[in-house]
Formats: sequence, C-alpha cells, structure tokens
Amino acid sequence: MANSGFETAIRSAADDYWERPAKLSLRFLFAALILTACAARAGKFDGQFHGGINGTQSALVVQAPGTQLQGEIDAGGYRYVLFGKTDGKRAQGQLNDPQTGAAMMFRLAPDASGLLLTILSTDYSTGQTREIPTRLSPVGAGAATVPPEGG
Repeated sequence: MANSGFETAIRSAADDYWERPAKLSLRFLFAALILTACAARAGKFDGQFHGGINGTQSALVVQAPGTQLQGEIDAGGYRYVLFGKTDGKRAQGQLNDPQTGAAMMFRLAPDASGLLLTILSTDYSTGQTREIPTRLSPVGAGAATVPPEGG
C-alpha cells in the first residue's frame, strides 16, 4: 500500500518538528556566545582595582560606557579624578588632582592580571616626563608595581 500525500505531509511535519529544537538550540547557543564575548570585551576597563602607585597603596574605580572612560583613584587617602577615551583595547586621558588643580596624562591597558596604568608625570624643574607604570589587580586579587625602566 502506497503512502498517501497526507501521510507524507504528516511525516515531513514530524521530522521538521524534531529537527527544529536542535536548530533553535544551536542558534541560541551561538547568539549567547557572541553576547558573552561582547560583554567580556566591553567590560575590560569597568570595575574596582587595587595596586601600589609609586609605593602608595591605591584603589581605582573605573567605568567605560562606550568610548568614554571615567574613574577615581584613592592613593592613600588622596583623591584623583580621571577621564579619557577608549577604543576597547586601551585607554588614555587625563588624571586630575582636584586638591591642587594639577593634571597628568595617563594610559591604561588590560593585561593578564588586570590593568596596567601608566601615569606620565612631568618634572617642572627639568621639563622631563617620567612614566610611572603600575599593575592594578581586580579587587580580591594581588597587585604588583612595575619598576620604572632603568630602575
């Protein structure tokens, strides 16, 4: 006895029904992986970090919504405000001392242990710029100060 068109249509619909959840699950998994990767990439600079800046225990709180970056450093009770721009891989901008009105430039880049903050400090008597690099670890992890070049 040959299959009728109706039986063939029912079997085809049943096959589609059983394949569809697998297709939807794979699509959902793929979308979830992309969203997770984007969220991880976007959050490189967001959070609370700590480390020793020039021998002073310091805490950095930073947010990077979009391409803007803003934050605050508490260096042994002394407060600095920073703002700048990020391309997602690194950031740079200005670090302001609200107590004195002084400003310094900074660079910020993610590394294996958290963030690498480099403050560019100018000696006004000589005009020379000194780089002060510091590794900042996420709160709850260890931190280390990077020795300056040649020192």
